Amino acid sequence: MCRKEEETALHLMQACHTGRKIWEKIAFRCQTEGRIQGDLNMTLRKWKQSPFKSNLLNALWCIIPGLTLWNLWKERNRRIFKDQTRPLEKIWNTIHQNITESLSLKDWSPEDLPTTPKEINIWENWQIKIQHNLKANKRQAEDKKEDNSWQPPPLGIIQLNFDGASKGNPGKAGYGGVFRTHQGYPLLIFMGPLGWDTNNSAELEGLWRGLKIAQERNLFPLTVKGDSQILIRIMTKLQNGSTVSKVSSSWRMLRRLELIKHWLNQHQAISFKHTRREGNKLADLLANFGVEEENGYMEGALSSLTSRDQIAQIQEIVTQEQSRIEHQHPDAGVSSVM
Repeated sequence: MCRKEEETALHLMQACHTGRKIWEKIAFRCQTEGRIQGDLNMTLRKWKQSPFKSNLLNALWCIIPGLTLWNLWKERNRRIFKDQTRPLEKIWNTIHQNITESLSLKDWSPEDLPTTPKEINIWENWQIKIQHNLKANKRQAEDKKEDNSWQPPPLGIIQLNFDGASKGNPGKAGYGGVFRTHQGYPLLIFMGPLGWDTNNSAELEGLWRGLKIAQERNLFPLTVKGDSQILIRIMTKLQNGSTVSKVSSSWRMLRRLELIKHWLNQHQAISFKHTRREGNKLADLLANFGVEEENGYMEGALSSLTSRDQIAQIQEIVTQEQSRIEHQHPDAGVSSVM
């Protein structure tokens, strides 16, 4: 890479001018020397140890060598095969960005942060912001405090519960959903088969179908609940202005998400909230019915179902949940004109 000495793995990754300067930056920020001079294998073995009390710093320490060596290798190939040389600072900025993005994949709690003066100083040296992760962790903590059972919407609000199912992921798949009022009885149900598909695709199809029905029948204001944290987070980001390309790189989800983004721009009276599977029983049952639905897509009132067994299973869940909410919800039993 430097075109001054014979290229070996050790020289490329440690002794070459570019590599040496990168490792010096790392040692300065970590306030410790992780390299064992002249022995790349021992350097990597030493790096497996966790030298800090902070989980966040140990995670940072763990990903440094892989991302550093990978970027040095790419720079070497760029210089040899493309005759392009990037300045040292640009290489370092790429490594720093990779480290930041990797740490941002996890939600950190306050207990993971550095507490000793030395470790706080090390963390400040790296200048990495993870504020949004701490907020996400707080949201998760609040979610855990929620009642796992189905919760009715306030008076005057319609609630959509959606779900998807894939027997094998990927496997035979289907989707389903239900619209309900504060009284708990289904206003409308829908379900359908998808053939061979993944669970995430089935979940998205259930959400898309539900929002499509709400759009066509003007079922607003609307609260949307599902047990897919991934989808609920995506919807929240779309509502907050994120583009479809930023929330998902899946071409299979692209068209559906674009339509959903369009509907969200048209209707402000939509809120999204995650629920646990126990609070999504009816939608889960309908999604499983959808997997085996032989007549294709079904949408309508509960009475439009032809299977007595399906009606009985749905009514059993509805009866259980109505009985519970009569003692919990202030508007239970109160009729409203929608």
